[in-house]
Amino acid sequence: MGAKIIATLGPALRDREPFLGVLEAGADILRLNLSHTAPEEMAFWQSRLLETGRNLLELPPLLLDTAGPELRVEVAGKAELRTGERWQVVARGAPSPGVILLPDLPLWQWVAPNQQVLLHDGRILAWVEAAEEGRVTLFIEEGGVLSSGQKMVLPGVPLPLPLLTERDRQSLLLGQEVGAAFVALSFVQRGKDIDEVRRDLAGRGYRPWLIAKLESRVAVENREEIWEAADGVMVARGDLGVEIPPEELPLLQKALVKEGLAKGKPVIIATEMLESMTSQNRPTRAEAADVANAILDGADAVMLSEETAVGQHPVEAVTTMKRIAARASQAVAVGGKEGGRREDVTAAVCRASVEAALQLKAAAIVTPTESGYTARMVAARRPPVPILAPTPHPETLKKLKLVWGVVPFLMPPAGNTDELLVKSMEAAVAQGLLQRGQQVIITAGWPPGSPGTTNLLKVHTV
Repeated sequence: MGAKIIATLGPALRDREPFLGVLEAGADILRLNLSHTAPEEMAFWQSRLLETGRNLLELPPLLLDTAGPELRVEVAGKAELRTGERWQVVARGAPSPGVILLPDLPLWQWVAPNQQVLLHDGRILAWVEAAEEGRVTLFIEEGGVLSSGQKMVLPGVPLPLPLLTERDRQSLLLGQEVGAAFVALSFVQRGKDIDEVRRDLAGRGYRPWLIAKLESRVAVENREEIWEAADGVMVARGDLGVEIPPEELPLLQKALVKEGLAKGKPVIIATEMLESMTSQNRPTRAEAADVANAILDGADAVMLSEETAVGQHPVEAVTTMKRIAARASQAVAVGGKEGGRREDVTAAVCRASVEAALQLKAAAIVTPTESGYTARMVAARRPPVPILAPTPHPETLKKLKLVWGVVPFLMPPAGNTDELLVKSMEAAVAQGLLQRGQQVIITAGWPPGSPGTTNLLKVHTV
């Protein structure tokens, strides 16, 4: 139980042994970064999962991380942008000394003089001096070396670009075929961005959880509508840290985790969590504290990126993060959290179930669920007992693997409340999650089969 671990797939895990090692070490979710993964590679990773010989519902589900509307530049070789120089940004032609190409994008329509421009992850600082048809002139305030493929960032400027690239769309079609449970949407700016993607995917019969990646100042400013539209949030500290000052980023991370708890929606903390383990077999003390503090604040999941995708010690990275997460989650569960909307009936019943479990020293809280909402709202309280979530829906089972402390498993459909209780208990015992004679707290909805109607609390002896 506790916080979940996301491991990124990549070259370091292509061989069977390290791939299986990461699964055995305790990865809960497997991430595919679509910026670096060709659509056809999805079949390779699916085959890796099938080779384990285990039921796919017992294995970590896939999270597809889209590339999104990035601004990537082209320059001639390794371009040195010196402090005090002026450089031109153009949409057509070829890069050359003093000229940066931003292919087929009308930058001059989006910026005005005195707009800040960041390059190479914020290492190069420039300002717009002039913007005219087909060309933008930049004054370089803090210089550095720039390479093709690196990002240009416009702090505070909403970009009028589609949220999904054509390559993203191809990958999501294949992701639907392999049953990917999550889609992390890069460079979300507004809630309507998420709504549009949800309608598009639902029209094809694909309903993954949509995780909004917060990685720009615009997204942070619009985060209330983003929370409303998304199923969860990823705090993407790499790109977010380019636009947000380093002294403000930790406080923003804490605020976002607190908001997730209040809304009962999962929060993932990402980027450089155990970065040194890309080349070393042990983390720094600062990294261990970073992971632990994210979980102590209430994060549902912590993510490994380069550590498992291209690192030299992917299995050790997952093992280390699992140990840190388990210890921090134990501390969180003892103290609990104030999660869930106070005016919501479901949240009130879930809070009461946690209090009852504490007072009665129950073996578990059992949350029979259709959509996963009941389990999420119980988990928002961070109880010190397992949250068992029987569901008749394989898709709900996979999605709940992202939620703190939740152990999802399949149960047969039930037609009434009595049948719901009996079947959920039988399924839990059959899975070895409960034993006869144990006392549990059951939180569910009546009538069965109506998502979002949690209104029942029962103390039950198995």
